[in-house]
Amino acid sequence: MKKNLITSLIILALALSFPPGVAFSHKMNEGTNTKKKSEMEIRLLTLTARFCILLGQHQTGIECVRMAIDTAENLNSKELQRDACLAMSEVLEKTNRPAEALHYYKHFNSLDDQIQKKQNLKKKQEIENNRLLLIKEQQIQLLKKDRQLQETAIKQQQTVTHSL
Repeated sequence: MKKNLITSLIILALALSFPPGVAFSHKMNEGTNTKKKSEMEIRLLTLTARFCILLGQHQTGIECVRMAIDTAENLNSKELQRDACLAMSEVLEKTNRPAEALHYYKHFNSLDDQIQKKQNLKKKQEIENNRLLLIKEQQIQLLKKDRQLQETAIKQQQTVTHSL
């Protein structure tokens, strides 16, 4: 019964996730790499969990999110782990388990902070790289101008030498 419910909900989630007029096909996934498939599976599991909670299937919903968290951890994807932890927190809150919900929410916050720090570091590195590139470009322009001035000076000297 549980597997049928989960399968039905996943099919419903898939149907809702595609734009109108696009039919779901198992062949559609053939060209998708394994990581993308796993990401899609995680998102579908969290969506299925929310459907289960709405239908009163609390334990099934929790199991779906647990599978999503495990898959995200196996992929070592902090972004997907963060999203799955937030979903687990929401599911546990709706099932009146505030202590466990708080635990997952704190884990969500921790992962989100790590992701933000990594993104900020990446932005700082990009800014520094752009600054260094700008300095190099300015140096190149100065060297070109210096060369032009030297060439002009040489031509003037040659002109003066030829005229004497």
